[in-house]
Amino acid sequence: RLLPSVVVVHSASGYLHSLSEVLQSPTVKTLLADTKYARETKLMDDFMDELRKETNKATYGAREVEAAVDQGAVGRGGGVLIISNRLFRSQDVRERKRWVALVDRVRQVEGGEVRVLSSDHESGKRLDALGGVAALLTFPIADEDLVGDEDDEEDEGSGNDE
Repeated sequence: RLLPSVVVVHSASGYLHSLSEVLQSPTVKTLLADTKYARETKLMDDFMDELRKETNKATYGAREVEAAVDQGAVGRGGGVLIISNRLFRSQDVRERKRWVALVDRVRQVEGGEVRVLSSDHESGKRLDALGGVAALLTFPIADEDLVGDEDDEEDEGSGNDE
């Protein structure tokens, strides 16, 4: 079973310091990149499947994902925050801090998984088209729960206090 995953690469010697030589080999770099990108592509495919099924267990966009994290839906039990590395390269320091704080919260407080996708790869480009941030949720959140925040802001702005 392992035979298809075995790769033979030349090394100048059999000592440990030759490992870096092997890892720098174009053949090995390509194989390692392919496995990473294959996982990213599968993750985005799974996300798109959840969106299509309309189970309300997938959401995207900055405000929607932050609202889902606030509700604890991106935590233990299968929650995955999917974020583009492009967001961490923003020129705006506040913007970068916003995303770092969200990642830290999902990882450390909520116990969810965080996957940072490369915006250079096809899966990262798909994510960027959705605003650069998305999430697979541990439990469904109704669209009204996410839109509720927007309604509150509109009510405050119109002066119609109930």
